[in-house]
Amino acid sequence: MTIANQAWAADAPTATWKRVALAWYLDFLLYSTFATLVSYSVGWAFGMKLGVQLAGFALIRVAFARFAETPGMMLLGIRRDGTRDGLAYQHESWLTMLIGTLFVLDGAKRAVRWTEYARALPAFGMFPDETGQVILSLVWGSGLIAAGCLILRMRASGLLLGLALTAISLASVISSLLYWDEVVAFELIRRRDAQGLPVDWEQIAFMQQILPPLLVAGHCVLLAVLASVGRRFPGGKQ
Repeated sequence: MTIANQAWAADAPTATWKRVALAWYLDFLLYSTFATLVSYSVGWAFGMKLGVQLAGFALIRVAFARFAETPGMMLLGIRRDGTRDGLAYQHESWLTMLIGTLFVLDGAKRAVRWTEYARALPAFGMFPDETGQVILSLVWGSGLIAAGCLILRMRASGLLLGLALTAISLASVISSLLYWDEVVAFELIRRRDAQGLPVDWEQIAFMQQILPPLLVAGHCVLLAVLASVGRRFPGGKQ
């Protein structure tokens, strides 16, 4: 380590408790996704329960952090000594951290939701079969997680990937608008059945009215927000 690097390390800012807590949350999202997919693959339903995953995560995370930086720590530039990399993250903001976390969260949910019940989501006006739904969920979920991780690392490639995924998703939603009434009914019925709850037809009717325009508006807002933070990433105009 050079003298300059030693001086920088000595003056490195301490990671706040909020940053550390976010690292724990990101670690859990990644662990839960992996644990759910593995448990489902081997037919171990017990391993998919939230309480079991929380207990397993706590043990593994504490043990792992004694010897190396966890994925969440690396994503947020937190070192094992409690300091953080202030240079690489000097242009980050609460908004970039929020966007990156939401991408990881959405990707984690999409990657495992098919393990709860069979999905029937349209893609560009078409309905993939059951195998196609699984493949699409895994690929799309992985892409969102990758975009979120890169955004948290303040990499321009993450921003570009996030913009591309959001634009593609918006195009798919718009081209499938004629099918969303059917999709909403199917999804809510299957989800409540998986939860052991009775079907709420009023909720279904309400969601059929508001979900399509909300999806379109939400994608447009996300595109605008991603474009607005572009200047913070390498290559963006400050």
